Amino acid sequence: MTTSPASKADKELFRENEIKNIPITRKVEYTYPAFFYARIYNSLGFNSQLTGKIYLGKDSISYEEIYHKLSKVEVFKSVLSEDLNTFKVLDTPVNISKYEVADARIDISKTLSDLVKTSIENGGLLYKFVLLEDENESVLHYSIDHSICDSSSLDALERYILGIYDSSQTYSSYIEEVYSRNHLEEILKEMAKFEQQDDRKVAETFKRLEDRVNFVSLTYLNNDTKNVYAEILLYLRDKLLNKFALNNVKVNLIYNIRKFQEKLDFTTTIGDLHLGLTYSLTTDDDIDEQLTETIAFYQKNMFNPKAVGYKHFPNLNSDEERIVRCFDDTVYVSIDYLGVVSRKEFNTIKQSAIETNTEIKKLNGSKLNITAYIVDNRLELIMSKALD
Repeated sequence: MTTSPASKADKELFRENEIKNIPITRKVEYTYPAFFYARIYNSLGFNSQLTGKIYLGKDSISYEEIYHKLSKVEVFKSVLSEDLNTFKVLDTPVNISKYEVADARIDISKTLSDLVKTSIENGGLLYKFVLLEDENESVLHYSIDHSICDSSSLDALERYILGIYDSSQTYSSYIEEVYSRNHLEEILKEMAKFEQQDDRKVAETFKRLEDRVNFVSLTYLNNDTKNVYAEILLYLRDKLLNKFALNNVKVNLIYNIRKFQEKLDFTTTIGDLHLGLTYSLTTDDDIDEQLTETIAFYQKNMFNPKAVGYKHFPNLNSDEERIVRCFDDTVYVSIDYLGVVSRKEFNTIKQSAIETNTEIKKLNGSKLNITAYIVDNRLELIMSKALD
């Protein structure tokens, strides 16, 4: 592969070796339903791969053990069917390469991301692993397409590789459980709770807001996910609802709920489990109390209306269109809290914010998209629209 300008260590790696995708065989072992995000991402050409590194020390885990563990993870043997309705699990080698290099920590993220993109375009596997070893340590580099992995799954992946988890629960079991617990009739009954927003007035307000990536810094009490969202909702109440005289605005919160009641635990599952939780922000409710109740409702019932609404995407029937309109089309604010990062990491994120927002707009149109991080004890927001 041709590569962008590289460091000395990069050049050494690419002079001696050419990182390639592993060819796949086409024997299908079984299929399972494609989750709605996978269909939407691919239908809209949403180009997003999650890249990273897992530091393994030296001689703490062998290549063969890593290969064996990854071969047990369902999503790493899966390809999307041409109609995007199912994942096909193939009898195929794990897509992992191994090289000895001078510096195992070199940055090969762009190369791996490009390999994944090429693989997807050719109906191939949706990820790439490379194990680099130097005289001091081993580092497992990866790039995984967002259609089969979310950011919380990366933590599950690292814990699984490092032996903290004995096994990874299958992604298909989560998908099938969602569909078994969410039915059209039940979703339609619940919609009245979420239809209090004046859609026309809110839509007109957002049309007037300037499309401009901007940055906001807030204080916060603690980095618990619920608390972070409460802080951002308080900010929106002041800068959006009060300023523009809006009584109710629906907000989509990307909230990784992985434990449902006492019996369902998907904390070891490697797959795209991120959930859009719809919160009704009003001018006078107790945000902390209301948010706690909303999260509990989703958690207790494994509530996932979009899974039902988008089940036959892009060919939706009238009931599905109504669900999508309530929980997606007329939700004009989307917030995603991605955790604690260093100032250096955040500065890199800021530099690519416009490009990232362009990709997000493929999913959310011209809505207000807010990405949140904690940086040096400040809550930093990257916003796609200007509120002042």
